[in-house]
Amino acid sequence: TPTVCGDPNASGTVTVTDGVEVLSAAAGLSTGCTPAVCDVDGSGTVSVTDGVLVLREAAGLGSGLACP
Repeated sequence: TPTVCGDPNASGTVTVTDGVEVLSAAAGLSTGCTPAVCDVDGSGTVSVTDGVLVLREAAGLGSGLACP
């Protein structure tokens, strides 16, 4: 079960793969993303912005992930 904010595949770290999964969820594709893990900006929905923030975090650019 994913417990790390922005880590829907539950690997324990935020990676590019997580960003792709969040972007897929934002596009309405079936994923394991839940708002508790993938709504990293706390807006109430999983959006492209969440995917970009996860990708920034994975790249070490810092994004201040804040899941609800």
